[in-house]
Amino acid sequence: MRKGRFLLDSTLFRKLFLLLIVTFYIPLVIVGYWTFSLSSGQIETMSASFLADNLSYNENRIQEIFEEVEQHSVQIYTSEKLQELLLSTKSGGVEDFEYIGEIGPILYELSNVNGYYVSVYPADAERFRNYDLLKANSPSADNGWMERALTYEGSGFWLNETRTVFSELRSDFYFIRPIRSLNLPFDVIGVMSIRVPSRQIADRILVLDRYPNHQVSLFDSQNNDLLHPDRAEADQVDWTEDILSSGRKEFRVVTGGDEAYYAASIGIGNNDWKMTATIPLSDVRGPIHQLRQSIWIIVAGSLLLIGVLLVFITNSFTVPIRVLVGHMKKLNLGILEYCQSFVTRRDEIGQLVAGYNGMIRGMQELLEQTKASEGMKRRLEIQMLMHQINPHLLYNTLDSIKWKAEVAGERSIAEMATLLANLLRFSLNDGDEITTVEREVEQVKCYLTIEQLRNNGGFHSMFHVQPDLWSLPYMKLSIQPIVENCVKHGMKKMERGQGKIMISMYSEDGDVYCRVEDNGPGCSDDELEALRRMDVDPSVRQLGGIGLSNVSKRLKAHFGPEYGLAFERNESGGLRVTIRQPIQ
Repeated sequence: MRKGRFLLDSTLFRKLFLLLIVTFYIPLVIVGYWTFSLSSGQIETMSASFLADNLSYNENRIQEIFEEVEQHSVQIYTSEKLQELLLSTKSGGVEDFEYIGEIGPILYELSNVNGYYVSVYPADAERFRNYDLLKANSPSADNGWMERALTYEGSGFWLNETRTVFSELRSDFYFIRPIRSLNLPFDVIGVMSIRVPSRQIADRILVLDRYPNHQVSLFDSQNNDLLHPDRAEADQVDWTEDILSSGRKEFRVVTGGDEAYYAASIGIGNNDWKMTATIPLSDVRGPIHQLRQSIWIIVAGSLLLIGVLLVFITNSFTVPIRVLVGHMKKLNLGILEYCQSFVTRRDEIGQLVAGYNGMIRGMQELLEQTKASEGMKRRLEIQMLMHQINPHLLYNTLDSIKWKAEVAGERSIAEMATLLANLLRFSLNDGDEITTVEREVEQVKCYLTIEQLRNNGGFHSMFHVQPDLWSLPYMKLSIQPIVENCVKHGMKKMERGQGKIMISMYSEDGDVYCRVEDNGPGCSDDELEALRRMDVDPSVRQLGGIGLSNVSKRLKAHFGPEYGLAFERNESGGLRVTIRQPIQ
């Protein structure tokens, strides 16, 4: 509830700023997280693929070494000198010391071909095993390799042996194969042992420089590291067994000690040896952590920059609004003050400031017009009061004339005095400016009756008023001056009995219209145009008299400039005057 009230009571700056923060920050954080996740996944996938390719490459390199050794054994196998020496030894023609003397140069010559170390035993090998020349390049721990080789039906087999040399563990690979007579293929005449130091294989293995802890190892069936025997620690056995048991080339995460590794293995040869490649997970994910750090630094910097820009953008909108609010508060106190700030801006803010200044200008003009209108109304009221002095005197005098006329038996004089008294009574209206439609029409009827008595019925008058208008408020003395103008300028120029005056009243669109028209001679175009310019041209008073101008000004002063009198010719050529007032 407090949070909701906080948002409701917050300023526009806070609301807009929070909205923009949510709009920009959340997508940016999501994009940053998504970018990091996608990039880290791609890096891990590429790293695993790269390591798998490296494992395949190293597998091929080791296989090449094994093939080279086996090809080298073929060269040794087919040596004529060696064949002759072994045949001689088997037939008993060569003693053991003679054999040692002759085999040395042959082995030296054959070993220099590819740099491998070779030992060759005759078929009767027991009497030759203690010679260091042969024993140096043969397995020493495994005593069954000789018997296996003599009965081996294939081309040869591989062995590995780890031993201590000068207090250092050394691992050697041995390729053992029987030597058969070239003349008698099934007759075994000797056994060949080719020693390949593990360092020669290790030197052939490609280790990735970009991963400093990348390791490639070769394990036997007992999970002994054949390439790095000194690195086979107890805590490595668990993860080694785990990865070797899978036999898969795909990299996966395994645990060894306190470290997690990417690891994969692949079979080598036919001895259940497996080559493994391992790399600490931290080495693979190191670039990922750097990427994450870089991404979040970029995101944090972007958020900071966006925050500063949002403050600037929000202020560019809210500061002008706060300035306008300050002016509006002054306006509520009655202080009309223009906004001088931001008037040069061409955007919506500048339009808003221009609209506010236009409103202030309009209010000032309206106040000036209101003051002028009120002054005019006061002058007109004073003028009417001055004219009402004589009606009071005339009203009292007419009562006396009526009384004396009735005493003398002059009824026509008494009627005229009565009508004139009523006309004056309607004009006074207890000092009120507003009367009713009914009283205004009665006043006009009194006036017309007096004029007909004066002219012995020289014209006719007709009235047509909508029934729902009788009780509506109406400005007094607004119809009578118009009718008086018709009598003065129209009816008196007509032959007796030919003049007609038509007075009709109706409502339309919230206004009351009173139409006064006659069938008199009318007026010229110049006179009609002068009547229409009555409010701005004082000379029109000579044409229409002070009454028309007074009615027009009073209507505009009370109801506004759109109300007043309208002049036009009617169908008969006479003048038609329309009075427009609002329904109150």
